[in-house]
Amino acid sequence: MGARRLRREEVRPEVPEHLLPFEDTGELAPQPHPPGVERAAAALDLALALPGGGHAVVLGAPGSGRRALALARARAWAQARPAPPDRIYLADPEDPWQLRAFTLAPGRAPALAADLAALAARLDELGADAAAEAARIGLAHGGDEPLARHLAALARAARTAEEPARLLRPAVLASGTAAPVVLEPDPAPGALLGELRCTLLGGSLVAGPALVRPGALHRANGGCLVVDAGRVRAAGAWEALLAALDDGAVRPLPPQTPGAPPVAAEPVPLALRVILVAERDLYHELAASDPVFARLFGIVADIRERLPLAEAALPAARHLAHIARSRGMPPLHRGAVARILEEGLRAAEDAGRVWLEAAALAQLAAEAGHAAIGRGAPRVEAGDVEAALAARRARTARYAEEVRDDIASGVVRIETEGRRVGQVNGLTVVELGPFGFAQPVRITATARVGEGEVIDIEREADLGGPGHTKGVLILAHFLAQRYATERPLSLHASIASEQSHAWIDGDSASLAELCALLSALADLPLRQDLAVTGAVDQLGWVQAVGGVNDKVEAFFEVCALRGLSGGQGVVLPAANAAHLVLRREVAEAVAAGRFHVHAVETVDDAMELLTGVRAGRRRRNGRFPEGSINRRVEDRLLELARRRQAAGEAAERGGRDGR
Repeated sequence: MGARRLRREEVRPEVPEHLLPFEDTGELAPQPHPPGVERAAAALDLALALPGGGHAVVLGAPGSGRRALALARARAWAQARPAPPDRIYLADPEDPWQLRAFTLAPGRAPALAADLAALAARLDELGADAAAEAARIGLAHGGDEPLARHLAALARAARTAEEPARLLRPAVLASGTAAPVVLEPDPAPGALLGELRCTLLGGSLVAGPALVRPGALHRANGGCLVVDAGRVRAAGAWEALLAALDDGAVRPLPPQTPGAPPVAAEPVPLALRVILVAERDLYHELAASDPVFARLFGIVADIRERLPLAEAALPAARHLAHIARSRGMPPLHRGAVARILEEGLRAAEDAGRVWLEAAALAQLAAEAGHAAIGRGAPRVEAGDVEAALAARRARTARYAEEVRDDIASGVVRIETEGRRVGQVNGLTVVELGPFGFAQPVRITATARVGEGEVIDIEREADLGGPGHTKGVLILAHFLAQRYATERPLSLHASIASEQSHAWIDGDSASLAELCALLSALADLPLRQDLAVTGAVDQLGWVQAVGGVNDKVEAFFEVCALRGLSGGQGVVLPAANAAHLVLRREVAEAVAAGRFHVHAVETVDDAMELLTGVRAGRRRRNGRFPEGSINRRVEDRLLELARRRQAAGEAAERGGRDGR
């Protein structure tokens, strides 16, 4: 097999022109939603159309457009729905602390409240006729006979009440002339279910319909409620929401004030649809642990953020046309669209698929549009996208620049020329909140006589996580299966990421660590003008890792600071070759032969490239070829085993002599 040097077109794919058959997005019909929502939209339409009510969950990453999609489909559904009845609470004339629920014709509750306020002001004038007038008011606003009788009873009680207006005033829970669609951004229990509040009046706490705060479930009744599942759970309202939906009714929370009167309200029947927006991990956790949730939310609408380039290119351009028009931006030239799609390839880490989050698309388009407007251009060009990306990198580059400065000054030791035994350049990604960057790290290994231990110094110093520890354990098992199938390993090896004080996890450095360890065992120096990334399994196969674009570019920047020699480059898994979307300056250096990207499939491929010595395959006689890497490693391990045996025999003789 051997290492394969990648060509320029392999490290930076271009968007084919035939996928963008237009001059600029001004020619295109705008598409409000990004590509990838079609299946999710169909699932939501099904959930909303199901007879008897159905709730749904929209899955997607933050910024994927999941909330906008849910609102758009809910509003389209609501437009074809009749307006639900208005709902109110009224005090019970026999027990004012008890609130009774009633319905009215759509949109009539505010007028009813106004008429009842006017009635309260005329109670003395009307006298015994107040009850009949109250009943007439109820029927006039679309109420039924029970409401009319209740209002009549309230009017009779109000004639002798200290505050007749307070007794007659209704709590308007929901009123409108169309099916509602409600987005609740702060879904605390009270915000969802409603609250019965009280206030201090004349030295006493009072409550009643006037102090009822309706919840989102009241306001959305007869229509649709859209809410974020993660926020519901974080606010402590998860169980309350599920209970209300499962019961088919909502009851406001009682007053939370100490010493509040014993006010209570009847439950209001629910007839609505709820659409939750959620991240996938949360949904899977809830579906596995909460059978009520799984039963109530039976339809899942999953947004596809990662799409084949050929499928997504033109729909993405139409969505960019919508963004440009809705924000008053100039149209985007097809070159600008292609450049934005290339960023989607990079975000997906896939030369054939794009990651298209609605928020990310809109943000990059807006920043590029700002650059175009700033230079007075009639449309957004590819250069404007490049300028926006450069400005974005500059805004978040402070820490990465400090690290590079430390490397350039020698404070952090990274060698980019020469050869060293037991030392190799690894590559790691540092996460800083929403931002991250990659940097080279010097990995060293030592080996001496021992009992088969490979020590992970990062873990010993509490700087390594379980993923990193797993990678180091795999190294010991690789050595055992290749070189010590018939005898125990007799070495004590240690591996360290030098001058690294940050938390390390994952196994993406295990290839570099194994190369350093094999170099130490074979006493073969490794090239320092190469950096290595990749995971390795117990059989020596190299496996794909994440962050390859950032890692390649990080080592390129360090080498470029010192001057490109023409031999420098990065060694990465062959499986990662399809994930490369390098910045243009790196790709041009690859094209000019000033920097290289090497793809390997096995640790032997990597070692041959790093040492210039053939790895060697085991022959029929059971030995590796003389002078090969594997022969040198095996011979060293045999030597360590003999030393350990000799030391053990000497100790045993010393013990007998002492007796």
